[in-house]
Amino acid sequence: MTENAAADSIQAVVDEIDRTRRELTETARALVAKADVKTLARDKARDTTALAREKARDTTALAREKARDTTALARGKSALAREKAAEVAGRVSGSGPGVPAYLVVAAAGAALLAGWLIVRRVRG
Repeated sequence: MTENAAADSIQAVVDEIDRTRRELTETARALVAKADVKTLARDKARDTTALAREKARDTTALAREKARDTTALARGKSALAREKAAEVAGRVSGSGPGVPAYLVVAAAGAALLAGWLIVRRVRG
């Protein structure tokens, strides 16, 4: 039995060596993967580039949206300013939307009446 026990002991040591060798191989592969700086740098650069492109797309879309909104607002304000200018111009010229037509007619009638009364008084 001693011989059998010695054989079992030797086999156990051989099995332990094989297991340790496998673990060491796995550890060495993991260290090589971590130490592969070139691949890690390439992967990091690819990820950073993808993130930058995504942010650029988002920023461009946001800028276009803001530009559309600003353009629409400017057009609205421009139309409002044109309307206001036309209204002021109409008031200055004495006609147009600023002065109602009935007031223009009443003023003309009053002027004619005043003129007629002055002429009548002068004549007589």
